[in-house]
Amino acid sequence: MDNRKNNGSKKGNDNGAGRKPKHEEEKQRYIFESALKRITGEEETDESKILFLVDFALEKEGKKFIAEHVFGKAPQEINQKNTELIVEKVGVLFNKKK
Repeated sequence: MDNRKNNGSKKGNDNGAGRKPKHEEEKQRYIFESALKRITGEEETDESKILFLVDFALEKEGKKFIAEHVFGKAPQEINQKNTELIVEKVGVLFNKKK
């Protein structure tokens, strides 16, 4: 049986697995575009998106968001403090006599 026809969802699975129907995505896009047109007062969809991004870029959070997407996010450094405990446990496991 080819599960691709169900977009990754198993037959009878109601938990929302798989891709949403295309008409739902188009409906969401229409709603967002309509809201942007009302916010900016522009009739043209692309122009309303540009105006929204310009306003967004003037805010502190907007500048940070755009910078992260243009230049990439800084690598996250993780410092582990409990490395000694792990080494001791591994040593006990391998040095254990049978």
